Amino acid sequence: MGNIYHHIFERLYGAAKDPADPNALLATLPAVAGAVLDDAPRTEGFRETAWWTQTRAEIAAHVKRSIVALAALAGDFAPLTQEAAFEARAR
Repeated sequence: MGNIYHHIFERLYGAAKDPADPNALLATLPAVAGAVLDDAPRTEGFRETAWWTQTRAEIAAHVKRSIVALAALAGDFAPLTQEAAFEARAR
């Protein structure tokens, strides 16, 4: 499940016109989440169950709530890099 969230956030911040703008992120979310969730059974190696439709909706809702919550906490903070590779931080 964590991989799915990671892939959504990684692609979302890369695809949004302005990744520092929560409205841009929210506008981009349906397309990005849809693509990641469509591929998830294949890329993550699981079988879709009858609950997958509900699980997809819950994941998208959780990401949306996270974007809103992060924006509320941001204050004067402006993100520099999202979902950066761990190796890049060590340099």
